[in-house]
Amino acid sequence: MLRRSQDRYPILLVAALLLATGIYPHPAWNALFAGLTVLFFALTVREVLQNETPPSPLCEMPRVEKQIYLVIGPYVNQWFSARHKGSIEHSATGALWLCAATQGEMIRQLARLGADPQNLKVTLFFPFFPDGHDSAALAISSLQEWRNILQSPILADPLPCIFALYVRCSDERFTHDPDSAIWLETPDGEQKLTSASVENLRPQSEGAPAFLHQRHATLRLLWQWMDEEQVLSNLNTALSHASSTLKRIMIADYGTGFTRHGAWSRWLEEHFAILPALTHAKIYPPLPALAATVDLPPVGRSITAPSSGGRVLTPRFLLIVPLLVFASLTYAHYHEQERADDITRTINSLSQTPVENISQTFSLLDTLEAQRAALKNCASSLFFQNWGLSRCRELVGIADTQLGKYSHWSVYSSSSHASLFASGSATILQGREQLLQPMVQLIKKNPEITFLIVGHTDSSGDEKSNALLSEQRAREVRDWLLHNTPATEQQFVLKGEGDAYPLASNSTSAGKQLNRRIDVFPLRPTPINVNEHLF
Repeated sequence: MLRRSQDRYPILLVAALLLATGIYPHPAWNALFAGLTVLFFALTVREVLQNETPPSPLCEMPRVEKQIYLVIGPYVNQWFSARHKGSIEHSATGALWLCAATQGEMIRQLARLGADPQNLKVTLFFPFFPDGHDSAALAISSLQEWRNILQSPILADPLPCIFALYVRCSDERFTHDPDSAIWLETPDGEQKLTSASVENLRPQSEGAPAFLHQRHATLRLLWQWMDEEQVLSNLNTALSHASSTLKRIMIADYGTGFTRHGAWSRWLEEHFAILPALTHAKIYPPLPALAATVDLPPVGRSITAPSSGGRVLTPRFLLIVPLLVFASLTYAHYHEQERADDITRTINSLSQTPVENISQTFSLLDTLEAQRAALKNCASSLFFQNWGLSRCRELVGIADTQLGKYSHWSVYSSSSHASLFASGSATILQGREQLLQPMVQLIKKNPEITFLIVGHTDSSGDEKSNALLSEQRAREVRDWLLHNTPATEQQFVLKGEGDAYPLASNSTSAGKQLNRRIDVFPLRPTPINVNEHLF
């Protein structure tokens, strides 16, 4: 027994060295890593061939059923597929998650899972975002499409379904991980979305923490909206029928603000004159920590001993190891080079895009954001870092630098020429209107873009009057552009900054003239706005 334990020491030592070298993303470790891999493989095979295992008696072997969670519904493409291409393993539980955005994808995923020889149990995961559509009618239309898909004969047997509501409904967040969700569940056995679902979450005492009351009040309003707009009944129809059964209702309280202003936000604005604030950064909806396996009743199974024949490792057999290592290194180098080339092409295209082509610039920024998210995920991984060839951390820095250039992307500023306004005035000076001609051309070439017009003043007045004057200047420029372009009022957002952001010292006349300016920013027509921090 002592001899056998001593034989394992070299294997454990080599395994530790492999792990130690694998977490360093530097090519200098590659040769050492390859050599240790060969040694580790040889020692492992030697240990297996030399050890004799006695036959094991008949025993009760536990069985497990592997859980697969299939994300479906109208929001898969926007919030899940772009982030999790293929499949993802939950970092906490190891559960496997797949996505299906269409009926065809759902058929393919179920067919592939049905052909797997393992014990697999598929559970449908149906996320819902109250602001996912611009109106309740559009949300209901999408739900009806998925009701028809789920009621079609693609499911041989009914599948259990989990309904997940993603919404920010309180200020409670984890200090160590503010981007994760506070998950809530209604009591087991609820198979229908009703007003009782949210009432079960009511705080049991008046002394409960404030965020519990905040969450309950917000969810009651949300349920009222879903009930009034017929969203609740359409959800129940879509999720409970012969092909799927609603087994679980979950609520994800996440984010620092609303991701966009959609159907629910507009209902709140219409009924309470409140338009919720948008989040400052895009947070992808987190997945719940659901179980990866389910225990099944054990069955009797005899374990047979492996053959103890004296096989000898031949040179031809050992040659396979370095060949496999070389092939893996070659692929890793190619993969990393492709990743670097992709982001380089995006950045080059971004720098070569003319400033007046705003839509193309936004499209390239979307691409760069998606590439950065993938690189960020890669950079946080310690899975041997592609044999030390990984450049993910370096490429994340390059992407951040490029994205930072567009964090305050202004397409027009009157500070580049003579001021449009006299001190204390919100009227464009006579003869200075032609200085706005670049904006006229920009609006005509980008009729689908919304622009934020920000007015500024010098420090001549007090804070309150300067704030009012700066907004009046922004409105004056907006009105002039409405008169001289085919733009509509909905294409402009106004903001007055007063004297809060001077470009020069207000102690000189020239500095004051420079500070009496107008800045124009294009607004990105997606939930993540290039300039949304300016609101």
